[in-house]
Formats: sequence, C-alpha cells, structure tokens
Amino acid sequence: MTKNTGTILKATGITLASIAALLMAAMLLLNTDAVQQKILKHATQMLTDKLKTRVSIERASVDLFSQDIRLHNMSVDDRQQRPLLRLEQLQLDVDLWALISHRVVIHKAKVAGLRAELHQDGSDSVPNYQFLIDALAPKHSPDQHNEGNKHPLALDIDQASGERIQILYNENSVTLGRADYKQPRQGKATATVQNLSTAWKQTNGKGYLVDYSLGVKRIDYQQADSQRSINVEQLRFFTDNHQPRKNAGNPHRGFFDAEHLNLTASMKLELDHADADSLHATLTQFTATDSVAGIDLRRLTATVAATKQGIEFTNVNIQQGSSIQLVFAQGLMRLPDKERGTSLAYSTSTITGNVLLRDIARPFAPALARFTLPLKLRTRMYGDNNTIHFTDVDVRRTNNALAIQASGYVHELKDPKGLHVHFDVSHMKTTATEAEQIINQFTVKKFMMEQLARLGQITYTGHFDVLWKRELFAGQLGTQAGNMTFDFGLDELTHHMSGHVKTDALQIGHVMDLPDIGPVAASASFKFDVSKERTAAVRRVKGGKLPIGGVKAHVDKASYKFISTSDLDVEINSDGAEAQGTLNAPHKFMDLGCSFSFTNTSEMHKMKIKPLVKLHL
Repeated sequence: MTKNTGTILKATGITLASIAALLMAAMLLLNTDAVQQKILKHATQMLTDKLKTRVSIERASVDLFSQDIRLHNMSVDDRQQRPLLRLEQLQLDVDLWALISHRVVIHKAKVAGLRAELHQDGSDSVPNYQFLIDALAPKHSPDQHNEGNKHPLALDIDQASGERIQILYNENSVTLGRADYKQPRQGKATATVQNLSTAWKQTNGKGYLVDYSLGVKRIDYQQADSQRSINVEQLRFFTDNHQPRKNAGNPHRGFFDAEHLNLTASMKLELDHADADSLHATLTQFTATDSVAGIDLRRLTATVAATKQGIEFTNVNIQQGSSIQLVFAQGLMRLPDKERGTSLAYSTSTITGNVLLRDIARPFAPALARFTLPLKLRTRMYGDNNTIHFTDVDVRRTNNALAIQASGYVHELKDPKGLHVHFDVSHMKTTATEAEQIINQFTVKKFMMEQLARLGQITYTGHFDVLWKRELFAGQLGTQAGNMTFDFGLDELTHHMSGHVKTDALQIGHVMDLPDIGPVAASASFKFDVSKERTAAVRRVKGGKLPIGGVKAHVDKASYKFISTSDLDVEINSDGAEAQGTLNAPHKFMDLGCSFSFTNTSEMHKMKIKPLVKLHL
C-alpha cells in the first residue's frame, strides 16, 4: 500500500465517521423537544397556509430511535371558522425502514378523543370538509399516476385502538366508546368494538319527524385462516315519532308499531366468505326482544349467501315466544336495483311448524291472548315490497279435530287504508265441540252456544276479506243439521254486522230446541249492533241476554207438527232484553200467523206465542 493510498483511506474513514457523527447529532437534535417544537410550529403554519384555515397542534413528539410519533390536541377549523376536527391524541409506532421495500408497517396505532363535525346545508351545497379532501388529495399527471401504480405501498397494521370517537353529520351522529384490533404474525386476528352508537332523524310519509338510534354494547371479531366469526352483544334499535302508538284508543290493535320500537338483539355469525361482490355466512344464533311491542324472537338460525343481485337463505329455523316454531329449507330475496330496473321480491319453500297464536297476540292481535290451542301450519310464501301471497296453506289441530286448506294474499302493505287481506278457503272441517272450544279462546260475548253444539260435524268453503275498518265473510256451511250459504260484513266505523243467509233444508227445530218444527227452507237478511258502548248502555237500563238488531226472513217451506206450510214472512226485532217477532202466512181470504217473543236463545221452549188472524173483506 502506498503512502497516498493510506492517506486517502484515512481521509475517507474520517469523513464517514464525521458524517455518522453529524447524523447522530442531527438525530439527537431532532429528538429534543426544542427542535421538534420549532419544526411543529413551522409545519402547523404550512398546513394553515395550504388549507387556508386555522390549524393548531399543541404538542408533537417524534422519537427516531423507537420510531414513535405522537400528536397531542390537534384541531382544524372549516372555512367558516367552525370546529371541523378535534383530536386529543394520535400515536404511531412505525417501521421507517420498511418504506424501502414499499411497505408501510405500523406496529401500533392509537387514536383517542376524536371529534369530527361535518356539515352540508343541502344536496347542492359543498360540504364543509370538501376543502380538506381537495387540499390533501395527491396531484398526479396521468403518466405519474400510472408510474406510481407499479410499486403501490402495502399497509400492515399489527395493532390499533381508538377510544372516545364521535362523528357528527348535520343532525346525525356516530359515537364509538372503544375499538381494538390485533393482527399477530401467527395466530388469530381479533377485533373488539365497544359502545358503538348512531342516531339520525327522518321525516315519515305523514310529515312527522322520527328519531332513530342504533347502538351495540360489544362486537367481537375473530379470524383464523379463512374462518371468521362475529359475536354481537346487546344491539339496540330505537324509534320514536313523538306521536301516540297506532293502537292508542284501539284495544283490538296490537302493540307493534315500526315507529315506536325499543328492540334489543344479540347474534352470532360464522363468516365463510366475504368480498365486495358476495358473502356466505351462517347465522348460528339471533335473539330479539321488545317487551312493549311484544316481540320475543328466541331463535333465528339460517345460512345466508348474498350477492349484489339477491340473497339466498337455507335451513331457516324461527322461534317466537315459547311455542311458535317455523322452519323452511330455502328462501330467495331479489334486491332492488334502479340500474337494472328490478324491485324487491322474495319467495320461500314450504314453511312448516307448530303455532300457538297466543305468542303473537301482543304485537299483532290482542284478541288472541287466550288462544292456547296448539296448531300445525304448512304454507308457501312469495311477494314484493307491497304484497304477500300465501299458497298451499294447511292449518290443523294437533289432534286433527280442525283442518283448513286455503290460499290468500295481502295487498297494499304500504297503505293502511288500502290494505286488503283476502283468503279463499277451499276446505274446512271440524266438529261443533271443537268450534265451541275455539270460540272459548276469545274474550267475547257468546251467543247461541247450545245451538252450535247441535250442529255436529261442520264443513266450510268460502272466502273472507279484511279491509280498512271492514271485514267480509261469505261461503257455504255444511252441518249435520243442514246446509247454509251466507255472506255478512262487519263495519267497524258504524259497529254493525249485517248480511244474508239461505238454506234449503235446515233442521231449525233441532238446532233451536223446538222439536215440533221440522226442516225449513228459507232466506233471511239481518243486521245487529256490535258496539260495546251502545250495548252496555242498553244493558244498564234493561239488562238482557240478546243481541240488539233485527232479522227479516222469507220461509219457502216449513212444517209444524203434522202441518206443512209455505210462503211465510218472518220479522224479528230485539232490543237486547226481549226479541219480538211476527210470522205471517198470506192466503186468499185471510192471513194466518202469530206473534211471539223470547228473552233467551237458550230457553226457546219458553217462547210466548199469540195467534193472529186477518180477514180480507
């Protein structure tokens, strides 16, 4: 080695040592609080100039040795000098050396005390945060953008947490108590969200402002390889339109009201696959309760496969209350899409199960509160967002004493006054004893129960309709005492029931315990007052056990003892305490007939009868 070479190497070594010393000194200086505060002040001013609004950071620290970055009490205003962002603390533990290999590695990230106040006065106005997006968005030419995509940065986060986070958007809000995420190099990835809530307001079709809130106490997420599970505890959904419930002043209506909910739910989900276009998961547990509305969903399990076009449900199992259990193998739901011009539609395979109507009484039909007879159900469903169709309906008692086959639909679900429920009953059979037992499940005034018991085997075919404030029934009733065709309606506005009935040969004497009267062929029209208030007012004055109303009938054929007659006109009027009637048989020279009265349909043999004769002079 020559002398010159040694001198060069010595000088090079001294230079490298000097550079290293300078770098070390620079790092030490950068780690000092005084230098960092000067840099912070300069950086804050640069942000203020760039954003053209106030930016403030109380304190920042960067530890180049541990590669730890911290910001404290950062605030950014919008262009109207209103608070936009407030951040108490941001902590990042990063691996700066990973940037060499185009990776951003964050070993630990923490955000605490974040509050964002976002505003947009109207759909055509610019939101107050838009300037922040525009200022911070990267400005690339097309060539630069394409060149940058050759080496995109990969992001790896080992551990992250956030607490006390609140985002406001106009009158809506999202609040997060705490969130934690861990992604170890080996083992399960886990995430936990605690005390997450959101609230918003929306005007309904009637112009009322409805408050909505959705909150969850805890969400746990675990991932191992391709298996992911989600556990949601105490999810709460609340709605309030600040108006009386729909059943206020209407005891016949259930407590379910979509704008008066206080629903608490929990669920467990096994996620097999999820990406931007599809999802496949198994709902292993779902429960939901609302004690006021009467919702008591104790079990809902299903396998769900979803795409942007629709959702397929398989192996669905539902339990409401202690006794309603329904299962079906498959359900399909087509999702609405304006671009494809499709609307909501759904269908199910055959639904089977056991039903105790008592368990849907509070939400939907208080009159069923005492209905404890177990029923077996089978049906199929399909429909859209305004209609439900039921096919292959089969309802029967577990002892087969009652069996019903039917089909029907519910139209105009969105319009309460246009709602139309229609069912065609193709076949029904039961016994008088079973019918009496069913009637006894309802807390209603019962008339002519002894007469019902004498009908024996009963069959029915016909239809019924439930409209706004009206119910209509029609069909043919077959009994061991004879057959009848009928149609009648219940008007809930006037509280009257009226209709017609016709029979070719009804053993009315047997039914009414009047053995001297034989088969009757007749037609009749009737109208009764079913108002509880008006009936109660009459009862307070007169007492009585009869309905209030009247019947007009024409008897084509009848017999009394050994006498046969025809073409009789009958009229009966009841004030609730006593029924008075006339029977008239017109002839060429005279009219024969009678007047009669009774006070109890269970004691028709005590009927008072007076003969009437009218001569034609």
